[in-house]
Amino acid sequence: MGGALTYLERLIRELDARPRGHEITIVVRQGVVDCAAKNIRLAIVDASICESPIRIFLWQQITLPILLWKEKFDLLYSTANFATFFSPCPQILLVRIPLYFSELYKTHILRKKSLSSRLTFTLRSLLISASQKIATHTLFPTASLQQDFFTPKPVDSVRTSINWYGTDPSAFSRNTVPLRTPVRILCTSHYSDYKNYSSLLEGLLRLKNEGSLQFLLTATIDPSLPLFKTVPTASHDLDLMKALGDSLNALGPLPPPQLPALYADADIFVWPSLAESFGHPLIEAMAAGLPIVCSDLPVNRELCADAALYVSPLDSSAWARTIRELALNKGLQDQLIRKTQERIHYFRWDDHVSRILELFSSYEQRVL
Repeated sequence: MGGALTYLERLIRELDARPRGHEITIVVRQGVVDCAAKNIRLAIVDASICESPIRIFLWQQITLPILLWKEKFDLLYSTANFATFFSPCPQILLVRIPLYFSELYKTHILRKKSLSSRLTFTLRSLLISASQKIATHTLFPTASLQQDFFTPKPVDSVRTSINWYGTDPSAFSRNTVPLRTPVRILCTSHYSDYKNYSSLLEGLLRLKNEGSLQFLLTATIDPSLPLFKTVPTASHDLDLMKALGDSLNALGPLPPPQLPALYADADIFVWPSLAESFGHPLIEAMAAGLPIVCSDLPVNRELCADAALYVSPLDSSAWARTIRELALNKGLQDQLIRKTQERIHYFRWDDHVSRILELFSSYEQRVL
């Protein structure tokens, strides 16, 4: 499940569990969100709306404003980067996609794409920038994304703010078993060009060939899925996966309720991504008390602080070296685990929703 859908499901469940204050309607595509609601209204729209970018755009810019006007809503909360340009009511926009503002992505991935892909990328980045200007207020999940969005201009601290996501720490149990042989390494990232599995797999293959560390990598990727073949490095990554052999357990994407069991069975969590707006799995790994090795990105340092080890994301030898160092150093493991338990208290999902509701309260009662 993608981050946008995970966010929407969690938002629905948390809002529905709270005493009814605002009259809230959430618009969802048919068959997408697998949850019911009692205290909020779910407005189901036909799945065909999302069959093409043009149909989505027309619905957002024509159908939705008419709905807002007819139903006399007081506030629109847009959670997927693009604003409704002719909203008849105030609009809060959540910008949650990092790729359009990541220099690392533009330098190492975008330039290798087709002309049409680069043109589409440019158009969407312009639309997101215009959306922020149109919106009454814009939320960013991290200060890092906010900074990247405005660079090189100064941050608009009046019409924008930061609202960290979170998780429910009680959903995760800590693995108190000492590191085993083979060391169980976990990566719960889906497969995409910016997720940078190549560097991680190359580093782990180096460890396997050296014989310096016995490990089992469990990853939520599946080479049989059509999406896998759309990534430029897919062929190379598939060769790496085959070379890893029984040192790799490729499970494919899993629904959120199955993830806590994966974390509970892991010894080390790795996160090789080149760009992130937040990175839910980092928070989940901290909730599970796992030592973390992740890409050295501002967003990851903002979230994990000193509760992780950081690696230059494209340096496969650094991935190998850092993972081996952590796996063989019990004192370092204990230090990171202790830090994760201190850090996780900053990231609670109910706090994220409370901050949204506080923002809603500065408007009226009917929210879409």
